[in-house]
Amino acid sequence: MPRTYSITIGPAVTPALLNIVLQGNSILAGGGGVSNQYRPLSMIAAARPTANVTDVSRGGVDIVGLRANVADVTSLYNGARRNIALCQECSNYLNDTRGEAAFGGDGLTLSDPNAAALALYNHYLLWRDSIRAGGFEMWVVTSPNAYETTASPLSNNTQYLAAQDAFSALIRANAAQFDGVCDPAADARMQNTANTAYFSGDRIHMSDGASGGSVVYSNDILADIPS
Repeated sequence: MPRTYSITIGPAVTPALLNIVLQGNSILAGGGGVSNQYRPLSMIAAARPTANVTDVSRGGVDIVGLRANVADVTSLYNGARRNIALCQECSNYLNDTRGEAAFGGDGLTLSDPNAAALALYNHYLLWRDSIRAGGFEMWVVTSPNAYETTASPLSNNTQYLAAQDAFSALIRANAAQFDGVCDPAADARMQNTANTAYFSGDRIHMSDGASGGSVVYSNDILADIPS
């Protein structure tokens, strides 16, 4: 005699609506002449139409300054949504030719790239704590390679890139310390600053256009964040 089974199907689980805030330097903001539609803010908003997406990035500001202004992010907390902060900064902290106290007053120079990378990483841990205290998840966005400045000696730029690579490696090795990692720096297209298909003339910011570096960078971020 055949048996009859009764199966009860519960209500479908609806993914949490997202509240995404970008906090970084001019790279995350799409500086350097990138058209609005190709900036990370616009591309993320277009790809996540149900999300609230806000950019509070500050061009020219290093991680110390971003940490000091973490309220830019936490003031946007939304209790009805999943709150995610996309956090990016590397080049301004490591650029010790800016005429300011090197590395946020930490007293380091590029003569020891690994020490510089570790100091930057430790700032990220403090940044994470402040972001989480405000009810947000902290997702690290790695930075593309950047030429420190076209006026820098080549040796200094070599040290700069070594520090940036060491920092990205620290983030990857310690990804569990954060709520998520978006890793555009691992994309080969983000590693050659002389390639004008992806970098602007200053060899720091992303190039413009539908197939430019800003689009590549934005899509790399989108590949990792929740939908």
